[in-house]
Amino acid sequence: MLGLHKDPSKFPGIDRIEASVRRQLWWSLASLDAQVALASGLPSIIETRYYDVAPITELSETAISSPPVQGSETIKEIGRIFVSGRFEFYRRMNDFIHLLHNDHLNENDLDKLLTIVRDNQKDCYNRREQVAMAVQNSITGGAPATGTDVFSKFAKMVICMWAAKPLAILYGPLRRHDLLERLHEKEPA
Repeated sequence: MLGLHKDPSKFPGIDRIEASVRRQLWWSLASLDAQVALASGLPSIIETRYYDVAPITELSETAISSPPVQGSETIKEIGRIFVSGRFEFYRRMNDFIHLLHNDHLNENDLDKLLTIVRDNQKDCYNRREQVAMAVQNSITGGAPATGTDVFSKFAKMVICMWAAKPLAILYGPLRRHDLLERLHEKEPA
């Protein structure tokens, strides 16, 4: 009823800050829905085909307006890569979970699931490289800017987890639908 599932650009008269808040709120709700679904093994409530909200591309106003310190631009860049990656991961996982909870999971569904897994892995590895490049670009005097090394390691570890998690989730449903052999044929270890 609030229209959060529609991009704010479709509503005349919404200012830039309200549009940003609406997008952040929507993507937070969509992410939480996917997180709960992944953790509980239940299907997600929100289906991606019913919303068209643009991805979040900025950090919060407080992060942008905070006083600059050494490395803050690099940390903001890593944060942008990480946050947009999180929302993109959960958007993909929403589609993934809906397919996975099909009562009659078949080989065609397996192909779609593997496409999502591969796209997710490609995106995650790309983001990990972007984080590494941001740190590399911040190096002055032989060392990365203050704080960027620890934050970049954390971001890269979580991004690697996002790349691996969907394959771990596939095992149980594919076993129940006798599709494990097909998985091993299509995706050898």
